Amino acid sequence: MTASIAVLDISLYALSQSENLLRTCQDIDQTKIFFVEGDALNMPFPNGHFDWIETDFFIQFFSAQEKVTLLKEWYRVLKPGGIVTTRDWLQQKHNFIERIIDRTRIWLIWHILGPIAYSTSAQELKKILKEIGFEAAIFPVKVPVINLKIPMMYYIILYKPYG
Repeated sequence: MTASIAVLDISLYALSQSENLLRTCQDIDQTKIFFVEGDALNMPFPNGHFDWIETDFFIQFFSAQEKVTLLKEWYRVLKPGGIVTTRDWLQQKHNFIERIIDRTRIWLIWHILGPIAYSTSAQELKKILKEIGFEAAIFPVKVPVINLKIPMMYYIILYKPYG
């Protein structure tokens, strides 16, 4: 079986930018990349379509209710045994430092990029994932070599069990 990549975005402009960038990658088979306009909250793919979903800092752009919808969509389009890998900002300690970092992150995203970002706690995310049926591993991102934890930044690996 040959691997392929589906790039999903709600924006045609973002898809065209991705397509232009990927054309410059000589080691990627361009015939195996598909660009799909669509909403992540209602993906235009059949049940059990993907082996792997990869995103980065994506969950933060969804409200609490949208987050549940997004995670249910991921579960729906994943094959049994499929995985999701991502990184995102999660509150763990809910202390003063985390609140400052989180508010600064939200402010910067809004003022530099334009969209609204939301806060999510690791505990809240784990609860939602368990209710949906995912098995999850969430662990801190660390700076290589010096092994320093980056505050609030986490690797998130999700697994859709068989059966």
